[in-house]
Amino acid sequence: MDNFLRFFTNPLVVWVCAGLLAALAVITFVFWFRRSHQAMAALRQARAVLSECPGQKEFAAGFHDYSPRIQSALTREPVLFDGWEKWSAGFLEFRRADGASVISAERPAGEYFNLGKWERRLAMHWYRALPNYLVGLGLCLRLQEVWPLAGQ
Repeated sequence: MDNFLRFFTNPLVVWVCAGLLAALAVITFVFWFRRSHQAMAALRQARAVLSECPGQKEFAAGFHDYSPRIQSALTREPVLFDGWEKWSAGFLEFRRADGASVISAERPAGEYFNLGKWERRLAMHWYRALPNYLVGLGLCLRLQEVWPLAGQ
């Protein structure tokens, strides 16, 4: 047990672990940054398609023209594409008494487009744990000063 504690309270081991954690955090941040920009570009393209439509009535009337264009804009991002595919499969089209076309969804969009899917895709749970890892490394450094056998 003493050898185990000596190993993990050795300043060199602690600093190497801290450096590895910092490098992993930077690499993960670069990955997250690229993925989020890719998703934002896909959302901008889909929003550009929607902005061409002057209103809800016109969107419902031309839904079959707009839907494939929105879907093609979202194909670059798997999470968005999967959500759109599942959500749009539940669209219902019906005509009102006055003859206007109405598009309605069986389920709210929030069931298919939510932060939980992004957290899993971008490994956000790791970022929430990072401060705890750094505190643990700091405690190992502090333990060396407090516990006399750790540094020997």
